[in-house]
Amino acid sequence: MRDNILTINQIIIDFYKYITEKYPKYINHLHKKQKICILLINIMRKLFIAFGFILGLYPFAIMIYTKHLQLPFGFILPGINYTTHPGFEINYLYHLIQIYLVVLGLTGADSLCLLYVYNSCLQIEAIILMLADLDILLDWYDSSKVEIEKIINDIIDTHQIQRRYIYRNK
Repeated sequence: MRDNILTINQIIIDFYKYITEKYPKYINHLHKKQKICILLINIMRKLFIAFGFILGLYPFAIMIYTKHLQLPFGFILPGINYTTHPGFEINYLYHLIQIYLVVLGLTGADSLCLLYVYNSCLQIEAIILMLADLDILLDWYDSSKVEIEKIINDIIDTHQIQRRYIYRNK
């Protein structure tokens, strides 16, 4: 798993390094779209934390309202009676640890997936911008073959950034 995360990170770094060197005029356009991804990740993270907090406080709300001990999930630690107070606290602590781990894991995994998918979309966006430049060059009768070939090669290179890592790690 660690290697996959490092590979994804390296793909993203290589893409931005490539675009910054070859097409700096696209950076502002791509940064605006990247800010949307960061905003979505931050909103998602805060929602996961809020739901985890609400789920952790659920037993206290039930206990205050109904005077009955109830855990947020249906499972309990074997051999510990959850209907009495020492057993309830032990099981409740176990549930809090599980909530914390699930929130942490979901936030990390979903953020990574969203970042990876969004970076792929930004790569496609960069290819679309390059195709628009190529279209402009093709409309000019006096454009050189070298400029056209350069943009076509850059489109292929941009597309191949992810594929290089896929085939290297097989």
